[in-house]
Amino acid sequence: MAGQSFNFRDILPLFITAMIDFIGFGIIIPIGPYYVETFHGNAFDFSILLVVYSAAQFIASPYLGRLSDRFGRKRVLSIGLSGEIVGYIIFGLLPLLLLLYLGRLITGATSGNLPVLYSFVSDKTDTGNRTKAIGLIGAAMGVGFVIGPAIGGLLSVFGYRIPILFAGILSLVNLILVQRLREEKKIAKYQKRSLIKAFNASPYLFLSITTIAIGFVMLQTVLAFYGQAIYNWTALIVGILLAVVGVEQAIFQIALVPKLVLKIGLFETIVIGILSFIISFLLLSFRIPEIFAIISLSLFAFGYSLFQTPIISFVSQISFEGSIGANLGITQSAQSMASIIGPLIAGYLFYSISKFIPFQISAIMGILSLILIEITIHRYTKKTVFG
Repeated sequence: MAGQSFNFRDILPLFITAMIDFIGFGIIIPIGPYYVETFHGNAFDFSILLVVYSAAQFIASPYLGRLSDRFGRKRVLSIGLSGEIVGYIIFGLLPLLLLLYLGRLITGATSGNLPVLYSFVSDKTDTGNRTKAIGLIGAAMGVGFVIGPAIGGLLSVFGYRIPILFAGILSLVNLILVQRLREEKKIAKYQKRSLIKAFNASPYLFLSITTIAIGFVMLQTVLAFYGQAIYNWTALIVGILLAVVGVEQAIFQIALVPKLVLKIGLFETIVIGILSFIISFLLLSFRIPEIFAIISLSLFAFGYSLFQTPIISFVSQISFEGSIGANLGITQSAQSMASIIGPLIAGYLFYSISKFIPFQISAIMGILSLILIEITIHRYTKKTVFG
């Protein structure tokens, strides 16, 4: 680990890189279903696009992280952004539905930039300041998710291809900016080890991340349908609520999480985050007044922020130098796995059993995550989890 103190001027370029990357990702969210329809596709075709993207990311992320350990963060970021550009061009210009799958496959396989960015941050900070720096990257993601869909919706009035190509242009701008990043000295202690062995060294940690992520994805999947059925929410209301959640997460990750970690500790912050996550889904599991449903979404933003930033910091801290990228890549794969199975579970439960059952299952996922993280903490107090 670099052992360097936190300097916002060092992190700012990474903040901008993360924000631009997730603006590009967010641009596709509101226009994707409508774009697929122009190729005579349907909801099933769009769901396959999502699965293809997440599956490619699930497979590629650990390898991109490991490559960044070996060859450097900037080089792998550049490769990833170049792949994103190619993927957006294919997705936005080629005239066949089958080629849309190819475009999202390429974009998913090369867009595992988040673990590389987190590894970049780990190289530039010491353990005492890492949570604060990682929180800034998380906040950049939140800002991107708020701005991106708005841009996508606005540009869609000129045609659905325009937002997609604009996302490609943003990736090109990002690629240029990445060349200006100052990288730490090349990591000399690269450790070549099986990714399966890295996972097996701390399976409870990665499964905890997966279970929390499943709850997050299930909320994203059914929130609009849930709000429409229970409270007559329109698409505008749902969009505003999701934007508020994104802003809240950014604020929590910048202003609250680092202070809380310093005051009560990393593990305790993670546990409070999971408990808040569970409570938010328990509230949504029953027919409650609308104001409490809105409050529960804010509680979710609070809980997920307290989990996400410290858990990434935790993974980087317990990784040996030369394996941080690979281990953070596995955490990204855990979240990608949730993006594959979460929508399928949530959609089936919502339509086939009950409007409330997806949230009840999400609460159970949170309880399971809490158990898994407690096991991880117990193991960590006895020995280093993985290298």
